[in-house]
Amino acid sequence: MAFAQQAELVNLSVEPITIETGETKTISINMTNPSVDVASFILGVELPAGLTFVQDKLWNDDDEEWNYFYASLTDRKLSKFVLSENYDTDKNTLKMVINGMGQVFKGTEGAIVSFTIAATETATSGQMKIYDQSWSNADASLGGERPDINVDITVTLSTKMVPTIVNNDDANVYTLDGRKISDVRKSRGIYIVNGKKMIIK
Repeated sequence: MAFAQQAELVNLSVEPITIETGETKTISINMTNPSVDVASFILGVELPAGLTFVQDKLWNDDDEEWNYFYASLTDRKLSKFVLSENYDTDKNTLKMVINGMGQVFKGTEGAIVSFTIAATETATSGQMKIYDQSWSNADASLGGERPDINVDITVTLSTKMVPTIVNNDDANVYTLDGRKISDVRKSRGIYIVNGKKMIIK
């Protein structure tokens, strides 16, 4: 019973996500800990098929090389905080270990980690799962596990495609009100080209 009560002291949350095919979006995981200091957190994130984690890089002056990573800590961290990660491409999961090295997160509410996802052309709506959550305070005398969280991801079809040939006699080009036109290269707007919505900017 005490273990369950400790677990309730800390909660993670993520807002529902909407993303277009071909788009990238940065996701923040928020932590609420109103009555306890948190020094470490372990969690995994699993994406549905067609969505991928985006790798980023940062130049390291000390080692004179690029450091590659998928996730970043937010400004709730202090100087000694360390983020370790493991990306499993086969399972489409990202496992993260955040260690404060004796320090604790600043504040009692807000994002603790963020990462970027991309929606491929085959992506469909589904749920992102946050699993294997556990936390502890600085001396590990207090901590707990949290249940899995499922976050709705809505994938919409991109309308940011530009037709390669829209003045071809074989192309069926229509305005949104159904008028057929022959050439839209000089006209900005939204058109239906061969049955697909396209934007001309």
